Amino acid sequence: MMEVHELCAPRRGNEGEVLTVLMLHCAGFHGRVYRRIATALRDKFEGEVRVLAPDFRGHGDTAAGDESSFTWYQMARDLVEIVKSENVEGKAVVLGHSLGAVVGLIAEIENPGIFRGVWCFEPVLFADVNGLKYSQFFSVKARGRKSTFASHQEAFENFRTKRPTKLLDTQCLRDYVWDGFRARGNGGVELKCAPEVEARTYLAGFETFKRGINEELKDITCPVVLACGSNVGAENVVSQNADLFAGKFRRGRLERYGDLGHFGPFEQPEFVAERLLTFIREDVAGGPSLPRYMHWNLSWRSKL
Repeated sequence: MMEVHELCAPRRGNEGEVLTVLMLHCAGFHGRVYRRIATALRDKFEGEVRVLAPDFRGHGDTAAGDESSFTWYQMARDLVEIVKSENVEGKAVVLGHSLGAVVGLIAEIENPGIFRGVWCFEPVLFADVNGLKYSQFFSVKARGRKSTFASHQEAFENFRTKRPTKLLDTQCLRDYVWDGFRARGNGGVELKCAPEVEARTYLAGFETFKRGINEELKDITCPVVLACGSNVGAENVVSQNADLFAGKFRRGRLERYGDLGHFGPFEQPEFVAERLLTFIREDVAGGPSLPRYMHWNLSWRSKL
């Protein structure tokens, strides 16, 4: 069973008027890394909001399970079980990052109408067979990742001096480290998502291309935002492909945020909470129609 963390609960407990938001993490991360964004959303939201953040298989506090079921499609089915157990079918909004964004899209494709809307930051969608090279590249990087440290603080100091994690908001990085490492029996701490499990996660992603997810995106009828950074370096294929996929959604919009990299939600959590809130107000709630493409230069906080 997938572990689910309640990052914020309704302040007044009026369950009949509560919006549920599901925040879905990327490969190697865990649900509680969204704590900063969840808090910012709650503080900005006019009504009551409840934020749930699951740990996918092999991540955070959820066991990996057997290898045959370690797929992004099974993670989506795990998510659907959570939605049904929480009785929020057709009522919840998704914020998904990378792996999490694709898991949310798969869940909506396989269960039309299960979400009110899906806000994606750089979903890992592949335009062609070269996506396999992307999966293999990051799989190799994951297997070489240092997974043990003398303490949480040592791990934190390590990550805040290296790219891309040194670009993360300080509290987001703290949440990633303190909730993403467990104590070792012989002293020190180790990653909850072992390097081998993270590597398997990347390799499992290419299955979505082989199963034809690109042709199924048009079947999604709820509002979708495909958000991405302007980091279009050699490694960031998902940002480069954003323009290709945005037009596939019936009710989709592309939002490109200057200066942000692939971990953009955790670089600018307040800004991402603002964009999610706009999505909820304008797209999910049926407000005024926004342009199909929007672009920000975050250095100056001005829309281009």
